[in-house]
Amino acid sequence: MASPESATAPTPPVPALALFSLHGTVALVTGAARGIGQACAIALAEAGADVVCVLRRTTKSNAEHDKQDVDHKVSPPSDRTGDDGGTGESKEVDVTVAEGGGEAKAKTQGTIAALGVRAYVVYADLEDMADVKSVWARALGLLGREEEGGEGKPRIHILVNCAGVQRRHPSVAFPEEDWDTVLDVNLKACFLLAQAAGNHFLSFSESKGGAYGRGGKIINFCSLLSYQGGFTVPAYAASKGALMQLTKALSNEWAHANVQVNGVSPGYVRTDIRAGKWTRAWTAWSRRLGQ
Repeated sequence: MASPESATAPTPPVPALALFSLHGTVALVTGAARGIGQACAIALAEAGADVVCVLRRTTKSNAEHDKQDVDHKVSPPSDRTGDDGGTGESKEVDVTVAEGGGEAKAKTQGTIAALGVRAYVVYADLEDMADVKSVWARALGLLGREEEGGEGKPRIHILVNCAGVQRRHPSVAFPEEDWDTVLDVNLKACFLLAQAAGNHFLSFSESKGGAYGRGGKIINFCSLLSYQGGFTVPAYAASKGALMQLTKALSNEWAHANVQVNGVSPGYVRTDIRAGKWTRAWTAWSRRLGQ
């Protein structure tokens, strides 16, 4: 029989992140250079996952970028003593990735490494389906034998399809080229990556799948426009509506193998890609409040 003291002793609180620990897993995140994708990559790292960041490829060949992939692998600090390395600060390291005529300062990788997990980079042009089809294999090649699945091969446990593009024109004058670009990046690339992930997840048997068993997780970033069409964005609305249905279809098909496929539909988020429009919208709304 328990003593009165033990019966009334409070249960130590469990940190929230401990309830959702991802230690020992690897996540692959597209669109990880900025915005929502960057936030997802860092959040996964905070939960303990190693992260493969898929960033936009420049005009260099895949062979050249494969060399960069290896060079850009960042391991956790060896003298790390806590979640902030004992300094109380989050260390950020810029990895500059050329994007057309400009540059994206991708702080993602260094921030992840400073959290005590591994960060990897794969460069890809998600408008190029041959490039998209190579992403999963190149990511596994980076992992090598550092992350062993239960059957002696590298393993990725989580796919986050976050990269997306937007083109805005009146529907009567919407360019076919822009339509194809939006559908390719927002839908076809997501399907091909999910297809690669599904093949990978299903390749691990229940008995030899390691600590996490068989299965995996796929998170597709849909949109509020998955449910309503918006204005002058027919390609985007079509791609996100289709992505929502694709999410349901894959979830139905792979549930038996412990593969969960879910969609997230964010509204407007204040990221650098929307900075100008956000400022204008906020100013207009603030003026209305004053009235």
